[in-house]
Amino acid sequence: MFSSSILGDRRWHFNEGRPLWPVGDLLVSAQHVRYRGLTGYGRSLADTAAKTRKEHRSDQPSRSSVGIFVTVLYCDVQADRKPIWRTLVNIGIFDSGSGGLTVMRALDGLLPDRSLVYLGDHGNAPYGDRSPEEIYALTLRGIERLFQENCPLVIIACNTAAARGLRRLQREWLPLAHPDRRVLGVIVPVVEDVTGMRWSADQHAVPRVGHEPDVAVAVFATQHTVESGAFAGEIHKRAPHVEVWQQACPKLVPLIEADACEYVLRNNIEDYVADLRARMSGREPDVCILGCTHYPLVESLFQQALPQGTRILSQPEVTARSLMQYFRRHPEFDQPSTGARRFLTTGEATLVSRIASRFFGSNIEFLSSE
Repeated sequence: MFSSSILGDRRWHFNEGRPLWPVGDLLVSAQHVRYRGLTGYGRSLADTAAKTRKEHRSDQPSRSSVGIFVTVLYCDVQADRKPIWRTLVNIGIFDSGSGGLTVMRALDGLLPDRSLVYLGDHGNAPYGDRSPEEIYALTLRGIERLFQENCPLVIIACNTAAARGLRRLQREWLPLAHPDRRVLGVIVPVVEDVTGMRWSADQHAVPRVGHEPDVAVAVFATQHTVESGAFAGEIHKRAPHVEVWQQACPKLVPLIEADACEYVLRNNIEDYVADLRARMSGREPDVCILGCTHYPLVESLFQQALPQGTRILSQPEVTARSLMQYFRRHPEFDQPSTGARRFLTTGEATLVSRIASRFFGSNIEFLSSE
């Protein structure tokens, strides 16, 4: 629910391109507003809001009356003039476990006045042990759960889930099941950063331009993400001059989840980096992609193991910046909200809360998603 400062704000707001005017403590569409059986069109709008306030609020409203009054914030009117009621909207973040909390932490800093709902599928983790079809089914289930939390926009903050199912669900499932909702991933923002080209679902491979310099990109990711070829395939479509080397790091996520000591983490990362560099035949990486949202927690160890001057792309920051650009292109998904933060899990909430807090950078409390 809105805070008093937001309730008194007279700024313009938009819903799918339609302006919403503040009337008292409501944001309403000029075409249609309805509350508790009171309906107003056009010039009767203010009278309706005033009548609603008189019937449901006193001069000094109690907490409960204000809560009832602002639960329904505004409606939208389609071409057939049937209003669709909407409450305050959230941004959903889905991950197979706790790694996506690094993305949520980045969004937390950039979007303090937007409500975020995180869902970790800890009860079915790790996804690395599952088949592509199982990963796809679990991802759909998680997204559906976040849609139930009034999240019209969901970010898949798990590279394994995004690599194995994002394109498929965007093309086959979402247009039929939820055409008014959107699901984004964390792979595309990094591809856009490396290539300098905006992503398109219908992107065809572009020919190489003769004068373009070769760029060497190292990708460290989970086994599933590497096997999917998601990073290499999307990069090569847009920038064939970019050479991509990939290294699977199957032990790294379990070690991070287990809060392994720095010595053990450092040795594993150094081994993975050495394996990759050995296959590069003397070539040094210009850019390193940390292709798992767990890896930002050990970014400094990657930095020490890689050649000096290698630019590291960390997905949380890149994803957060990309989302801001997405909102500028699609303002209908950038809706006012309360700035609340909620954390849901399919696992044991108390245990998850204790382990996951270090991913977010502060103590957090998970609730059961059931």
